[in-house]
Parts: sequence; structure tokens; C-alpha cells
Amino acid sequence: MDRSSLTPSSSAARVVGLLAVAVATLGCSGSDAGTGGQGGSDGKFHPKGDGVAIDETTACDILHAALDAKQLALSCTLTLRTCPALVQVVAGTSCSQFDQGTVKGCADYITKAADCADLGKRSNDCAFKAVAGSAPKGCPAK
Repeated sequence: MDRSSLTPSSSAARVVGLLAVAVATLGCSGSDAGTGGQGGSDGKFHPKGDGVAIDETTACDILHAALDAKQLALSCTLTLRTCPALVQVVAGTSCSQFDQGTVKGCADYITKAADCADLGKRSNDCAFKAVAGSAPKGCPAK
């Protein structure tokens, strides 16, 4: 899929990710921005896209794996959305596709959390991008 199918400023396509509704149990926040992206006017981290569309299951698996691994490494207790709700909240609908680069960028951003509070913050302030008008291509054919 080429980059022309992604609409970078559409609120439905670039909704700020509530990657997880996370409640961190420790108090101090650590490091700030990750790499490969930039801050937006909304104060969120916006990873660079690569124009490659991935389905919602793949997107959710990538993000959930990063959250699970970092949560385990830091001995955190977070309440996370389950798949596919973890990514559907961004698209606003089910069966959307997502920009692989932005999803992987958010996963990388999450893995750089310094402590549990930082992990909770990062899980909520990374903006990955849904491909506009891609539903129902993001779900397997039945």
C-alpha cells in the first residue's frame, strides 16, 4: 500500500492512541521521548510511518507484546485493554488497517519506559495511525 492512502491529519486516521487504559502503581516518571518520531501539537509522541498497512490483529499483537514484556521487566501491575480493543479505540471501528511504522514506533517507544509510571504514561501518549477507509480490510475474510 502506498503512502497516498494514508491521511496524516484526519482525526479518524490519526487519533491519539489510548494504547492502553493503564494505571501505574509507582510514582515517578522517567525519560521522555523515544526515537523515530516527533512531538505533535497535542503533546503526544508521533512515530514516523512507513506506508505499509497491517491488519488489526498484527498491530494489536505488536503493541500488546511490547506492553507485556516491559510490564514484566519492570514488575509493573497495569490494567491493559485486550486485543482487538487495544487498537480499535484508535481507528474508531473494527477491522481497520494500521501503518506498520507508527505501530512499531509506538512499540519501541513503550519499551524505553524507565519505570512503571513512565510505562503507564507512554502507553497512553503514543499516536499510531489507522489507515483511513481501510475497514474491513483489517480483518481476515470469513
